[in-house]
Amino acid sequence: MKAFLTTLKGKIIAAVATVAVVGGVTTAVVLSNSGYRTIAVKQLTGVTHVANNGSVVDAHVGQHLKSGDDVKVTEASNIVLSLDSDKFVYAEANTHFWIEATGKESDSRTKIHLDSGSVISRIDNKLKDSETFEVETPNGTMSVRGTVFKVDCYVNENGETMSELSVLDGEVYIGAVTEEGRVLTEDTTIAPGEKITIKSDPTVSEFVRVEGGTGDGLTESIDLGDFTQGEANFIGLSIDEGKEYYFTKEVLFHKAEIEEHSFDGVAREVAATCTEDGYTFEE
Repeated sequence: MKAFLTTLKGKIIAAVATVAVVGGVTTAVVLSNSGYRTIAVKQLTGVTHVANNGSVVDAHVGQHLKSGDDVKVTEASNIVLSLDSDKFVYAEANTHFWIEATGKESDSRTKIHLDSGSVISRIDNKLKDSETFEVETPNGTMSVRGTVFKVDCYVNENGETMSELSVLDGEVYIGAVTEEGRVLTEDTTIAPGEKITIKSDPTVSEFVRVEGGTGDGLTESIDLGDFTQGEANFIGLSIDEGKEYYFTKEVLFHKAEIEEHSFDGVAREVAATCTEDGYTFEE
């Protein structure tokens, strides 16, 4: 997987462990050749390393990030980045990526180069025609205009690179590419509630067909039970802030087996829908 970053950026990552921080909101200014961008470390749990220009530092809430910064989230850790005040990136434990952020805030071009792990991207305001937001993995590229989606990247037991896209809101365009960047497929549009996977080895990158799947057999329904506590909390916070999904916060937390701190022992019944089973939880 390091070859992916070496090909794109010519970087080698060094990692050292230190302290844990949990925090709030701040802003930062990132200078580039074409203007400015605002990027912030909004929240941080555990240890995350940031590398740039040969140096490695431990991330902290309020840290100023730059285009080209390489981010490594360690075990039992996670981080939330705020970009331009209306774009948010949550990175789960054991995630490695670097940020490409150019243009001005009103004319932004953002790309998250995901080497391994899991990121959730949330774009609150629809991008202008001149703006772009993409997540790129070794074998796929995902682009949006304004939406919420999760990308997982890992190597399976057969040594194949796997990229999984799960769309929670809006639409995401995904295409399969080689590790050298050669496009193999036309972009496929993925709708909310759908998941699609790309599999590749050194010679082939392709969408994985799912038995009984939809969308020409390439997509399947998202299993909300696959979300970690950190991921569910990140999504739940956006629901608290008024974001609407095809599921409720209660359904998400139930599926992910997470309990809200506000539960006080009063039983509440949630009725079944066409896509979700009914259940009872304590509040």
